[in-house]
Amino acid sequence: MAPEQLEPARGRATRQVDVYALGVLGFELLAGRLPHDVADLSLSQAITLLTTRDAPRAGRLAPELRGDLETILGKALEPDTRRRYATAAAFAADLRRHLDHLPIRARPPSGLYLARKFTRRHRGLVGGLVATFVSLVVGLAVSLSLADEAQEQRDVANEQAAIAAANERRAMHGVLQSAGTLHDVGRPIDALHQLWLVPYEQRGFAWWLLERQTPHLIDGQQGYWHFLGEDRLVLGGDEAIDVYSLTEQRITRKLFRGEVAAHARTLLQVTPSGVAVSYHSPERDVLLLDLEEERVLASVPQPLAEEDLPASLFEDAALLPETLTFGRRRPPQVSHDGRTVLAYPDGATAEVRRGDDLLRRVEGLSALETVRLGPDGRLLAVNRRDEVTVADLESGDVRFRFAPDPDQGAMAIPVRDGLVLFSTPDLFSWTGIRSLEVQGVYAKWAGERGVWKRVALPDTGAALEPADPFASGWETDYQRRRVPSVRTTLDGRILVDLATSSGARFVDLGTGEPLEAAILGPGPDGRGGWLAFWEHRGRDGLHGQSLAFPAPSMRRVAVGHSQYPAVVVELGPEPDLGVRTLLGHADADGTVANGWVYHLAVSHDGSLLASAAPDDPFVRVWDTRTGEELARLEREPLVGGTAVSTMDAYMAFTADDERLVLTTPFEGSTQRVVVWDPVGGGVELPSEPLTDPEAHLAALLERFLDAARPGPRERLGQRAHTLGDEAWVALSRPKAKWAGARPEPGPRWRYAPARGEAPGLAVHPERDHLAFVRSSKYWGVGTIETHQIYAVSGEEGATDDVQRKDLLVVLDARTGERLFERELDAQPWCVAYSPDGSTLAVGTHQGRLIVFETEHYEQQLDWPAQVGYIYSLAWTPDGTRLVTIGGDATVRVWDSRPRVVARREDDAWRALRASLAAREDLEAVYPTLEGD
Repeated sequence: MAPEQLEPARGRATRQVDVYALGVLGFELLAGRLPHDVADLSLSQAITLLTTRDAPRAGRLAPELRGDLETILGKALEPDTRRRYATAAAFAADLRRHLDHLPIRARPPSGLYLARKFTRRHRGLVGGLVATFVSLVVGLAVSLSLADEAQEQRDVANEQAAIAAANERRAMHGVLQSAGTLHDVGRPIDALHQLWLVPYEQRGFAWWLLERQTPHLIDGQQGYWHFLGEDRLVLGGDEAIDVYSLTEQRITRKLFRGEVAAHARTLLQVTPSGVAVSYHSPERDVLLLDLEEERVLASVPQPLAEEDLPASLFEDAALLPETLTFGRRRPPQVSHDGRTVLAYPDGATAEVRRGDDLLRRVEGLSALETVRLGPDGRLLAVNRRDEVTVADLESGDVRFRFAPDPDQGAMAIPVRDGLVLFSTPDLFSWTGIRSLEVQGVYAKWAGERGVWKRVALPDTGAALEPADPFASGWETDYQRRRVPSVRTTLDGRILVDLATSSGARFVDLGTGEPLEAAILGPGPDGRGGWLAFWEHRGRDGLHGQSLAFPAPSMRRVAVGHSQYPAVVVELGPEPDLGVRTLLGHADADGTVANGWVYHLAVSHDGSLLASAAPDDPFVRVWDTRTGEELARLEREPLVGGTAVSTMDAYMAFTADDERLVLTTPFEGSTQRVVVWDPVGGGVELPSEPLTDPEAHLAALLERFLDAARPGPRERLGQRAHTLGDEAWVALSRPKAKWAGARPEPGPRWRYAPARGEAPGLAVHPERDHLAFVRSSKYWGVGTIETHQIYAVSGEEGATDDVQRKDLLVVLDARTGERLFERELDAQPWCVAYSPDGSTLAVGTHQGRLIVFETEHYEQQLDWPAQVGYIYSLAWTPDGTRLVTIGGDATVRVWDSRPRVVARREDDAWRALRASLAAREDLEAVYPTLEGD
């Protein structure tokens, strides 16, 4: 029934009553239910419901009815007969329009109409709402007045906060630049302290690059850290033994809390297998601890030496540091696998055991005679006053024997694959006592000079009885020290000579020469191999002591100090300093000519890079992780010409990284596109050579794009980068050098808004920002006083005559709006955004790498990256490494990954390559492979 039939005053039946009934039928057919459910209501309740409430919207019950059908049904069920369909024919006509996809006549009720209906039904409620609204308006007016005042205060506060944030940001960038300067002048530890002032969330590429170029600082943790394996260090404390992770750069575990930790405050030795020798005070025994399982293995007595010592030696406690007091005792030693233990049942006897088996007993030791266990548990050195012997614990064979001069005592320390010998006058005398520490074992010696010699032992053989093994040794001068401390790496090849409490010298034990590494510089005496650690100030007039502990791999050493935080120094033939230098660009006879390297490409997965030099007849492909040259392409046979020097060329890997596409300039201005498969060795020449001098821009780039098919934001070379469907190109020579008119832009490329200045350019990876550098000099032409800026479209429009400068410019590539401009102190050549867009790197003619953050384009770092200019640079896709090439005939990969992360990932990569090289089916997979 229509609502009007239920009202006594409107009970007359009309055509619209039938329209309403049809609307109810249509609603039930389409929505699956009646508009109003009155089945459980009384008659009076049903009448009230039907006369006071509108029918629900069909689209709320069935989403597919939303739109025209919902509007048509709503009009048929309209309680107001003036808005309902007048006849069933009108109702049917709208349904046909809907089925024929024509506009319907019905329209949804307006908001005003619905509001009026609601007001008529709820007059009391609406009146109250109006009164409330008026009150709210009055209150709002008052609130707005107060809010305006509060907003002004907030604006002032926000402005002050923005100023403070900007000042903090500039301060952090200043800290980074200061750290770089300190590193440049040979103060790496001071640079480290500057770096650690930067909060973690503000540490970008510049921070990590600098951190890789300096020793690793265990921030805020002073003391003597021992390596537990390769990537962790441990330090004994009053409450626990701390485990520090080099990967996570934080303390990750605390071991042996409570009584055991208090006993084990001083760690004397930690083996790679996790067995530690710990000591706290002379009144207690030494503990052997399993750090991995966190359990006590044994408590070993530490007896006093039996020999009488001069009473005057102990009269002044200031002359007897704790390390010397402990030197009177016999601490145990453990092999690196934790299975072999050297201990002392009494002060004059040493026993070597492996489990319950007694391997060797040495008796009759005086206080100053020492026994040393080799790191692999195979060799045992016995150092007596009149004889030094080294024996094999398994067979008992004497492998080395030496009778030292009575006036020149000698001591042998077993190391991997040999011995380290040390000799000094009065080695076995307490007169003028000093402390020498090697491999965690203390020996006392007197005198101011010592002689060192490394001796390699064969695996088997008779005892060696050299007349004088020190004849070819080398001396160490201790005159500048009060408490000298010396350690060798585990293979006995590098000596860490802590010459003063503020620094150390790293020496090659085979030659006696200072170790050569980029992180090491000249010391106070002008000799190399020196690393300054701390500015020594002393404490209460007493000097602190430095100790060094090598990692099992011998590639790093932890240097601790009693008063300053510890540092980890990378050693080895290739110190892990975050840079890998690739050599190899040379002329035909294998020698480097002028050293120029121009062109660079990095694969999409970051594993390969390609480079080309004008005086090198080969294009070369390298492994970015190992620095190994993997393939080379000879350019001359491609067209039978001679390679010439050119700065204008393009080079990029295809999307699948299986081919390298490049343009190859030759004598006579002939140029062509080359597609090379570095793995299989195949070469394609998809086009004839171009001889037109203008073809470089007019046609060569078009052919290059066809062959390479680059992505929408991809580097094509030092002066070319894609943005969407187009490529931006920067000219490399002044207008005077063009033979004819300036080439017109091609259908898929256009000019960057600079000309004739050998500029490099880059496109932001996410924004439509175009960065380019403009140099104040033309290459080989001289200084030009004015320059021209071209419109973004590449057409020569209005020009601005200004004084020429070295500039970094960032534009909106779509509108041409200049977003940023910075004058540089060096002549720029190239520019590149990091893959995440947070960093912009600029290479200069002076070989400097300038790094900017891109939020405000503030400079973070000015780094000496190459000797000679940096002509081109590119990032690896993960943004952790930056590749630079230039005028010193090298390609350099600057790595910002944390040391341990880089080493772990690179070792895994080498293992993967080795496993692939061992496969016998590679030739079947790549039938074109030949040789290596």
